[in-house]
Amino acid sequence: EVNADGSLDLLAFRQSVVQSNPAILNSPALVECLPLLAEATFAQPPSAEDEVELQDNILIVAQCLRDEGIDVPDPEFSNGIRAAMGAMIQQAGGADSRVQQIFETCAESVFGGTNAGRR
Repeated sequence: EVNADGSLDLLAFRQSVVQSNPAILNSPALVECLPLLAEATFAQPPSAEDEVELQDNILIVAQCLRDEGIDVPDPEFSNGIRAAMGAMIQQAGGADSRVQQIFETCAESVFGGTNAGRR
């Protein structure tokens, strides 16, 4: 299993290996490879450019919301990107199904339908 930060969840990996084949615990290959896997990661920390691009994209989402008639200010990023997004959604009236649909449309247009990354 992979953690949210891209590193391996070594405990879950060990448990799944042992559950599927208990004899593997004595395998020389496993003994040799586990220390290497402990430091493995599949994600890189976001660069400053990535953060700026994400902030720019969130500002575009805010403008899209305004263009659709939803009154939201530009997000404030001083408490982090997640906090800025949460505050923007809350200020937009996030529980309203119309607002949710408009937000999804705006986010999809900016993030390419994944809502998880930048274009």
